[in-house]
Amino acid sequence: MSTVSDPGPHDNTGLEAPLIILTPNDRFEFNPAGLRDEELRRRLFDNCSLAIPTFVIGGLLSWSDGDRWLLFTLIASITTARIRVSENPPDRIDLFEAVVAMLVDHADINRCARGRRAAMEAAVLVHPDNLPLAASRISRRLHEVGVCGADANVGKIGSEIREMAKSLRRASNPTQQLVLRVREVLTDAPVPDGTLIPAGWSVDASGVSQGQDQGLEQIMPVPVAITRRLVNIEDGSEHVEICWVRDCHWKTTIVNRATIAATRTIIELASDGLPVTANNAADLIQYLHDFEALNIELLPIARVTRRLGWIGANGSNGFLWGSTLIRDPSGQVSASDEVVFVGGDGGEKQIADGFFAAGTFEGWQNAILPVGSYPRARLGLYASLAAPLLEILAAANFALSYDGPTSLGKTSELRLCASLWGCPDERSTHSILHSWDATRVGLEGAAAVQNALPLLADATKRARRKDVVSQLLYDLTAGRERERGSLTGLRQSRTWRTVLISTGEVPLTSFFEDTGGTRGRVLPVWGSPFGQADAATGQVVNAFNTGVLENFGHAGPRFVQFLIQHRTRW
Repeated sequence: MSTVSDPGPHDNTGLEAPLIILTPNDRFEFNPAGLRDEELRRRLFDNCSLAIPTFVIGGLLSWSDGDRWLLFTLIASITTARIRVSENPPDRIDLFEAVVAMLVDHADINRCARGRRAAMEAAVLVHPDNLPLAASRISRRLHEVGVCGADANVGKIGSEIREMAKSLRRASNPTQQLVLRVREVLTDAPVPDGTLIPAGWSVDASGVSQGQDQGLEQIMPVPVAITRRLVNIEDGSEHVEICWVRDCHWKTTIVNRATIAATRTIIELASDGLPVTANNAADLIQYLHDFEALNIELLPIARVTRRLGWIGANGSNGFLWGSTLIRDPSGQVSASDEVVFVGGDGGEKQIADGFFAAGTFEGWQNAILPVGSYPRARLGLYASLAAPLLEILAAANFALSYDGPTSLGKTSELRLCASLWGCPDERSTHSILHSWDATRVGLEGAAAVQNALPLLADATKRARRKDVVSQLLYDLTAGRERERGSLTGLRQSRTWRTVLISTGEVPLTSFFEDTGGTRGRVLPVWGSPFGQADAATGQVVNAFNTGVLENFGHAGPRFVQFLIQHRTRW
């Protein structure tokens, strides 16, 4: 007996039910995932071509889709192969009939679904000219084992087989394997090891082509692949990360899975540099569908969210700060623990992109050192750092408002508060400073994204109407979006915890007619945060302004890391 070691990446499928190949002189037994190694496939083909091999495929329904397809193409390329369900006779010459005999009911949904798909794949490979009869045979067998309904409907099976036949074509040269790994042709592709190119397609540096009887027809002038799947933490919706070559470099983008399922939406990726047009959109959709279906169990799964801050129950999965997930460094981390921010639109992504670090922590410390002499200015730092504590303490949202005439350093104070977490430069496209010259929906959306982070809004005098300020302050301190309708009913409302730090020329509380309620959640500070407005104070303010514009985004994440490391004290 010979045991062929698995040189390729392992999954957990097939380990207890290995693939066995019998020849008159030898016996090979190995994990079917080993077929992902091209050299092993070629050696097996050469060995099996010298004698009549028998493939024992009893574990077929536990193997991954990609590994099963590699086996089928190997068997189909050997015209004299025999098939067994176990090591004991009888032999079956027809791969299709062998697989059909293995179909099971839906007591085990995964095995039932894999068997059904395996039977259709075998039909495309073995009986490409008799697909309607093959569909009828699969339908009859499914009814025999107790599978009813749409999954056993002959019309539905026939339609799926025809679609499968368009993409799963046999190679004209029987010694050429139909399925290759992406990295065998694109060594620098940012895809997992073992990711397969779907049969019927060709992917290389020149692009993506579809196999035709007359040759190859290019559908994309650049290589394209799916690198991972992502699931939204809040609503369970699915996303995919797609990569392609742009300007000699791999570029990636994360999109809702529905985007790559329709020509109308996939064309929108052209604005990201993907060379998709109305002419090739349908072919690209089919290619991506085939790519995902073949690699569905190999593609890593991460999680996505439309909000920053604490992730998971009681922040158990860490704290998302911009694109960085802060978590306990002593804990073990797997690929499924990764959390990625995906904004609902470009504006939300722009907000998240503002939370990053520049310069050094020491540079920031030196810049704000003079602030220690000004209690009102220090209050802003404390309020900014309080935002991630609200959820831990189950505390209500609140607002801190710096009010007074112009030229008192209020905007500088806002920059100081912003510098703990991200870009404090209001002139930058990545600034985390907002203006009261915004819509109610806009500031609500910003608060929803910046969950557990401070919301900084400058100059109430720029508000479009007085009632906008009062309405927004009510919404922000309440911590929930207004209910809004959608085409099918009510849109899901988002919630948040935040500390609003605002500036204005008149007290923020003056925008309210009531004396309690929301007014009670506002801490007003009148006058300059830096004491007397004179030349000496101006020099201090100018100095720290220069410092925090060059050094920012260090203190807040360090504070969060401290909170995580001392979770037992929560």
